[in-house]
Amino acid sequence: MTREFAIATRWLVRTGTLILVGAIAYFLVLAIDKGWIGPVQRVYGMMFWGAVGIVAGTWIKLKKENYAILGEVFLALGLVALYLSFGLGHRFFKPPVIESYVVTFAGLVAATVLAGGLSVRLRSLPIAVLGLAGGVLVPLIVHVGTEPIRLDAYLLMLALGACIVAHVRRWTAYGFAAVATVFMVFLWHDVDHGGMANGVFMSVLYLLVPALTLAGADRRSQAGHNLCWVFVTGAALAWTFSMRAFCFVSMAPWDVGGVLAAASVVHASLAALSRCRRWQVGAGVSVLICLAVGFAAFALLSFLEGHEQWRLPSFCLFAAVLAELHARSGERAFGALSLLVAVVCLVVGMYVIAPESYQAISPDGYGHALLVRSVRLWCVPALAAFLGWRLNEEKMGFPYACAICHVMAVITGLALLTCESHWLGKLFLPALRGGTVTIAWAVVALFSLSFGIVCRRRLSRLVGLWLLAIVVVKLLLFDTSSLPTPGRVGVFGLVGVVLIACAFLYLKFKSKFEEREMS
Repeated sequence: MTREFAIATRWLVRTGTLILVGAIAYFLVLAIDKGWIGPVQRVYGMMFWGAVGIVAGTWIKLKKENYAILGEVFLALGLVALYLSFGLGHRFFKPPVIESYVVTFAGLVAATVLAGGLSVRLRSLPIAVLGLAGGVLVPLIVHVGTEPIRLDAYLLMLALGACIVAHVRRWTAYGFAAVATVFMVFLWHDVDHGGMANGVFMSVLYLLVPALTLAGADRRSQAGHNLCWVFVTGAALAWTFSMRAFCFVSMAPWDVGGVLAAASVVHASLAALSRCRRWQVGAGVSVLICLAVGFAAFALLSFLEGHEQWRLPSFCLFAAVLAELHARSGERAFGALSLLVAVVCLVVGMYVIAPESYQAISPDGYGHALLVRSVRLWCVPALAAFLGWRLNEEKMGFPYACAICHVMAVITGLALLTCESHWLGKLFLPALRGGTVTIAWAVVALFSLSFGIVCRRRLSRLVGLWLLAIVVVKLLLFDTSSLPTPGRVGVFGLVGVVLIACAFLYLKFKSKFEEREMS
């Protein structure tokens, strides 16, 4: 419609309605001050005129299309009057006009159900919003948290009804808003019915979000679906944090792991169902698989409660699974998430776990401690190398992702090897002192050079040569002055053998790998 027609109809009607409501309010104040209307007359009179407004508004909306806006206004006024009649009749007057909790609750629920049904029948989103707002106010009016009415059951029914309305009329944003509103109302009331009851409530409430999104999979555009899956991801995070606050604190670690494993299975099943039915879900399959893998990782952490040394390997395994999913499906989200988890593992492993692992090293039980450290710390360079091997740079839109992963694998692996060789020499070979680091670097350089020659990888050969140069510089500038004479003999002899072996490999295979690389 034109701007002129909009102002002359909708805005005039809205403004006139507000003024009319003000006039009615002033009349009621005057009537109350003069004693014309008693409490009973006010409550039941408001109930009567509310019913009249609902009937009249519905008739105008259905029969008089030209005046549909006026009909919607009368309908809204009638619903507001109905809510106020039960609310004021139960809470405002002393003694109350409507004493029974059950009658008040039944009347308010009937008004909410009526608003939802009329919004579907009349295709009126404002009426649906009004019904949701009235339904949310019901716990404030009748104290739903007390017997015989339970807050969690009522809120679940309210959210389910709103999602049904949203599905029938394709008001997905309304359904999401209803779920979010119900969740905030539950947190605001802070009614604790026990960990299991709260867990069931929050789980069912969360499952309404992906169910509503999947139910309307063929009804929206690709862009709209992606926004819906963003909301699903946020709802999953909210569910996880709320479960930790309300339920997981009072549950055993294995029970927590079982709940998270069940959540992983549910999301994986939804992803498989979407793929098998070929629903147009946009990025939904990727989001569901990411959530399934994430819940599986947290379930594994819960099963490993009390075994903190295995948490970093668990996250590395999580990132490797995401990278493998990216390689098989080509989904960019899997690759990006695997890189993000890998960065977190790298930072935590090198700046938190590695310093703790190398602080208390003793000769007693060194073999077992070395095995534990190897699994805890060497999973990080292994993950970086695996990502560099499996990630698809073209599908990710990140042209240097694999090279960066390989470089990080070399740097972290060399750093860990340096720490381990340093402590090995300090504990068991004190005559060599820092010479064990030099020997370890020379061996790594030999391995890198051999790998580059065999696999025809120029970058690996260059890394080996540069590392050999660093070994020679360290040997001549530092080890000569710091090592005793027996240590110099051993270190110089081993490093010399490594250098000669590298030169021999270059002389023997240089022509072969150069010809293959040039061809």
